[in-house]
Amino acid sequence: MMSRAIHLLLCLTLALAVSVQHALADGGEWRRGVSVHPGDEQQAKAIARAGFDFVRLTIDPFAPMARPSGFSEDAWLGQVEAALHPYRRAGLRVIVDLHPIPKSGGRRLGNEEYASAAIFTEYSGLAARIAARLDTLKDSGLAFEPFNEPEVDCAALDKGSALQWPAMALLLHSAIRLKAPRLTLVLEGACWADARSLASLDPSTFADPNLIWSFHDYAPMVFSHQGASWVAGPSYFAHGLAFPPHAGSEPAAMAQSLAAAAATTLQGAAKAGMLGALERAVADYFKPESLRAQMNAPVETVARWAKAHGVPPSRVLVGEFGALQGSGAGEPSVTSRMAYLSAKRELFEAQGWGWSLWEWRGSFGISSHGAALPVFTVALGLRPKKP
Repeated sequence: MMSRAIHLLLCLTLALAVSVQHALADGGEWRRGVSVHPGDEQQAKAIARAGFDFVRLTIDPFAPMARPSGFSEDAWLGQVEAALHPYRRAGLRVIVDLHPIPKSGGRRLGNEEYASAAIFTEYSGLAARIAARLDTLKDSGLAFEPFNEPEVDCAALDKGSALQWPAMALLLHSAIRLKAPRLTLVLEGACWADARSLASLDPSTFADPNLIWSFHDYAPMVFSHQGASWVAGPSYFAHGLAFPPHAGSEPAAMAQSLAAAAATTLQGAAKAGMLGALERAVADYFKPESLRAQMNAPVETVARWAKAHGVPPSRVLVGEFGALQGSGAGEPSVTSRMAYLSAKRELFEAQGWGWSLWEWRGSFGISSHGAALPVFTVALGLRPKKP
């Protein structure tokens, strides 16, 4: 069973020379990246040695938005600027990613609140001030992503109803450009950076040649997020899904997944609905044509949009993709993660798009003891540098 996944990985790796050459030709200056939290010189050097050429540096906007007693925005902006330096000194380009996280615990603000009508103008003002600070550095190796995964329009995308994000994105972009006319910007769709939301944007209304368009691709979520405790929906209960699916393993995976969901505290219709959705998601995962469609759908959506609007490959970035580490019974094995990352990377590079993996370390990480695991540098088609 394991040999089938390894065979897929080796087949994909044989295409490395062609795919990387394509990406280098068309992928612009942002080709192979990884998301990081602020780190030190040692981490920056390890990422550069692994073969990445940029990082996506996540910055939480909670403090300047909540403004606790004694908070100094100028000092905070200085900390953001200081966080860039280890990566730039290591020769890595940097996307500063303003990265709200969901509201939890004592946090009264999160993704959803920042995108609300009451707070969005204030949030846009903060983004503009950060951009202005970065713009003063006059560093062509910097870019700014002002809003990670805006939490709006999910229901509207599913229903085909009116969307909020196109107008909001234009307002955010305008606010930033007034303060930072030169800085490269990265703008994504709403609903967790859904490809469909990106495709709802009209690049001509932004009229900005220094704008990179981004989306996130974790499809199918039932694999990439299986066992993820923070995810609502079937992925949380999914167990035993390998990539590619192992022949004959569907009954066991289905039984494990449904058993996990049966133990939930949900009641009545809500529980029945969850069990039904989980059963359909697992069954679809084991259908080759369905799995292929799920793997390809985000890329095909953005490729059609880019072609229709004349957006070149150098201005499209897959801002996040990845799969949860296999530390629990319901999570993917290393072999499955390798095969999945290879397959996704191959799809992106076939379009000539750059990409940024989620993440260097953490629950989706690819490093151990401060260095990239070799199995993942192979899966990602990286060319590590000698120390």
